Amino acid sequence: MNFILLSGNSVRAKEWIHNLRDSVVMKFGNTYIHNYKHWDTGEDMINFDVELNSLSEKLNNPSPYIFIAKSAGCILALKSMSKETTKPTACLFLGLPIKFAKLYSTPLSDLLIKTDVPIIIAQNDNDPFGSYDEIENIVKSLGNKNITVKKLDGNTHDYDNFGEISHILSNIV
Repeated sequence: MNFILLSGNSVRAKEWIHNLRDSVVMKFGNTYIHNYKHWDTGEDMINFDVELNSLSEKLNNPSPYIFIAKSAGCILALKSMSKETTKPTACLFLGLPIKFAKLYSTPLSDLLIKTDVPIIIAQNDNDPFGSYDEIENIVKSLGNKNITVKKLDGNTHDYDNFGEISHILSNIV
């Protein structure tokens, strides 16, 4: 299987996504890490329009793939799927960021309800960007059977529990 890895916004997330690839994802198949332009330019925040264009150019190969995304990468994946520029076979989202989405006026519910792609959202119990309970309530209210939420232990927006992530991923592939 092919995996497209989309990390969080901060340049610190670049190291995390490489660690995730090396520790977990390479066991399951080929990977592509999408590097954000703002990491190179020194800007603080992701430009979703720039990244949507870049991602669609990179994914012109029709081979099946799975998105593994964290935080801002989840929003990028949802936006690209809603514009139909990408069509993964499944998604694993780590730390869906409600607060970050609000900052960018991104209607998460609208993006989630439209998807017909199977999505697992693994959310730390007390993630400061959106707790497990908040995410679960949103997903329940949508009634989209393609989306499931998995609770992880944690009170941060870090997702370093690679053993648990590996177990979740093994149920997708």
